[in-house]
Amino acid sequence: MLPDKAIVIDHLRGTRADFGELPTYRRSGFDLINLPGVRIHYMMAEMPMADAIAILPPSLSPSIPAHLTLTSLEIPGSPVGAFSLCIAAVGCRSGIRPRMLTTRAYVSTRAGRDLLWSRCGIRAEIAEVENGFLYHATTTTVRVGPDVILKARTHSAEPIISSGAAVKFCPPLNPVTMDGTPGLIQSDMSYTYDYTERGQLEFDVFDAGALGLGHERPAFMVCGVMCKVGVEISPSTMFLDMTLRPGENGVRRFEAA
Repeated sequence: MLPDKAIVIDHLRGTRADFGELPTYRRSGFDLINLPGVRIHYMMAEMPMADAIAILPPSLSPSIPAHLTLTSLEIPGSPVGAFSLCIAAVGCRSGIRPRMLTTRAYVSTRAGRDLLWSRCGIRAEIAEVENGFLYHATTTTVRVGPDVILKARTHSAEPIISSGAAVKFCPPLNPVTMDGTPGLIQSDMSYTYDYTERGQLEFDVFDAGALGLGHERPAFMVCGVMCKVGVEISPSTMFLDMTLRPGENGVRRFEAA
């Protein structure tokens, strides 16, 4: 016999209550944006559970084990030209749905920054984002002004074939204010895979504070992935109240157009 109502099991929750002054987000543009030939350097590492809980709002649960991701994209062509982007995030769940909470984003052009904000709610800062896709390694360097805040490489990579080539990129949740309510806009992106390889990840420089990823350098690297994909950005259709738990009507859906 089924229960009369859903039973929410109270697992670990995020605790962050103050996200500061969040910009007001208004959706603009409802067409699909296709980005062909994008190269992605995806980096995953474990992080202390205490740091993940301190970063996430109460509406989100940390992934177990707690982990962080860095997704660096080299975009050769878009409606606003070529640009590079690096997104730092904490792995999490909204109910049973795997997601990642964007903590910082850095982009190489102002036009790219404006596109990401208007279509995805991603608030990015201008920085030098350099990706190298070489025969012996894939590298990413992010420089803000004179400071290098991230220098990473994936080496000893092996090709991933068949269904394993499709990497699971969890949808980013981006802190914004919408209609006077602070919450999270979900960015919806889909991928078609041309090539994927996975290898060993190493950080030469990792500024956890500048990346919004706690206070510690990761001690355990899960993996680094390089792939060449086509990316399709869909209009955002979901807004989550960051203070309410699953089952408390904290999710608002709206039409794409």
